[in-house]
Amino acid sequence: MIYTIYKNTFKTLFRSVIFYLALALLIGVAIYEAIGGGYGYFDMEAMELIMDTDPRFVLTKDNYMQNPNNACCANMMMYAMPLFAVISTVLVLHSNYNDRFYEIEKAGNVKPMPYFMARILALITINAVLIAFTSLLTHYWYVFSRGGVDGMGTMEMLLDSVGRVMRYVVFLAIPSLTFYITFTYAIGSIFKSGWVGAIASMGHVVAYFMGYLMLRLQVGEIGKIYFEYLCPIPTKLRSYLYAFDTADVAAHMERNETSLGKAAACVGVLLGVSVIYSTISYLCQRKRIQ
Repeated sequence: MIYTIYKNTFKTLFRSVIFYLALALLIGVAIYEAIGGGYGYFDMEAMELIMDTDPRFVLTKDNYMQNPNNACCANMMMYAMPLFAVISTVLVLHSNYNDRFYEIEKAGNVKPMPYFMARILALITINAVLIAFTSLLTHYWYVFSRGGVDGMGTMEMLLDSVGRVMRYVVFLAIPSLTFYITFTYAIGSIFKSGWVGAIASMGHVVAYFMGYLMLRLQVGEIGKIYFEYLCPIPTKLRSYLYAFDTADVAAHMERNETSLGKAAACVGVLLGVSVIYSTISYLCQRKRIQ
């Protein structure tokens, strides 16, 4: 039963033109962000700052090690993937309420728990695959467009990058996307409308993005706690994932005041809130059979 609904959820998404338009925009953002870059260094001989868009730029291993962090967190997770997660969830909600998909499934004696679990798992699966793909795409596009990594062979870089990028995908991006999916699903279920879920969740994505850019360094203690532990991309978690295999792990963690316990707390918050939103959605789902 779960597997059937799981497959049907994919069919619902793959039949939507909006899904493919959102996917095309997502890939476009990945390439655009890779082209833009943002690294640079001061050349003592030329006495000038050389940015990574300059043909003279040489991509060092230190800058290369920073890029998986930016590829996943800054390039894809600040707005592009969260918006895609919201859109894909809204398409499923629209099928539930506007196309009466649940009523059709219910006629086949589908129970609310398997139905809900299958829908959420399908959404998490497709978003997890896409964040992995786009993070690797923007990372590799950046590295190859800068002529590769100085002193590092192509095959060595390709193999090394997978582990570095996937660390951010598994421990940060997927919990964060699960939060956006369950939040959107809960709001849509409460109001029985995918559009209400879309407005609330997209508003959250935009508000967080603008707050991160303009306010995170100016907020008080409560705001600091939010950006460090409670937001969709907690800085304590992001810093820990970067420091994990750097040359001086202890110094980096001390400088950023992070640790395994703090990183785990960030993941716990994202998943814990997702469980709360999932419970709300499930209870709304149950009411539809009464």
